[in-house]
Amino acid sequence: MTTTKLTLAAAATAFFTAGQAVGQAAIGGVPMSADNDIVTNLAASPINKTLVAAVGAAGLVETLQGDGPFTVFAPLDSAFAALPEGTVESLLEEENKELLTTILTCHVLGADANYFTVRKGIMDNGGSLAVETLGGCVLTATMAGHRIVLTDENGTEIHVLVPDVFNTNGTIHAINGVILPASDEAMADEEETAMADKEETTTEAMAEKTIVDIAVGSGVHNTLVAAVQAADLVDTLAGEGAFTVFAPTDDAFGKLPEGTVENLVEPDMKDTLTTILTCHVVGAEVMSTALIGLIEEGGGTASVETLGGCVLEASLDGDMVKITDENGGVSTVTAVDLDASNGVVHVIDTVILPKG
Repeated sequence: MTTTKLTLAAAATAFFTAGQAVGQAAIGGVPMSADNDIVTNLAASPINKTLVAAVGAAGLVETLQGDGPFTVFAPLDSAFAALPEGTVESLLEEENKELLTTILTCHVLGADANYFTVRKGIMDNGGSLAVETLGGCVLTATMAGHRIVLTDENGTEIHVLVPDVFNTNGTIHAINGVILPASDEAMADEEETAMADKEETTTEAMAEKTIVDIAVGSGVHNTLVAAVQAADLVDTLAGEGAFTVFAPTDDAFGKLPEGTVENLVEPDMKDTLTTILTCHVVGAEVMSTALIGLIEEGGGTASVETLGGCVLEASLDGDMVKITDENGGVSTVTAVDLDASNGVVHVIDTVILPKG
């Protein structure tokens, strides 16, 4: 098996424009639990209130709390707000329940499809994948760099902003537009224009956050943030970069032997802590699509050299990216492409340790 080494030059070929993907951590800054069903997690989101109200008005709560599995493309409140004035209010009225149900079920697949499953389907089908929803809409899925783009039957392009929020009965992907059946063509035209303006504003807002800001705001990287502070790496990871950070969650640090974290943040352990943390950092921006491409080019693995001197091995296990450290410890990448002004963050479920 051949291995491709990820150099700074190779990483520089990643020209993809990232969208924010907080993945299995939070939507709108609120942690989503994989132990909840789809409706429970959506109800906890501060930026899906309109969708939750619509699901209730359509009588779909019990359905989406059922066994599934389902994949829900969940429009943010800003997506509903971009519809022509009065549209949402009209759809929530009792006499429009049938139309509302059709629209909502055009956002639901009768299967569990995560980011990598959809991406693989797109790649295997020449760059475009037809996706049939429970509402009878046929969506066309393509890739724009790393980001999944859905085109509805009216030709409106809708971007997946937050992929892979996992639930007991399926997966949520947060999107920046409302999917409409073909019969609502006029409505779709107005929505597409409004969403183009909102997309530009959203992308600009995301790009203002540094890697440190992303970690602080995720809600599941409190231990990582404390460790970065203890190692005096805040200014470095908030600097110009570009960096790629494989960011262990609080649960990942919780897997370490009892007392390890407390010991590492002691002043006399600063050098060791710095080495461990910089073993999670690559000195270039490497989007998930670029990393997967290097794995495929390398015949199944790609060697990734970190700033801390660790050499990591990236591979694919089905649809998931795995990172193996020099001790044979394996981390799963659970969320990808959290975009920052100075690089990108990929969330992992196990702490990377240097050889020793």
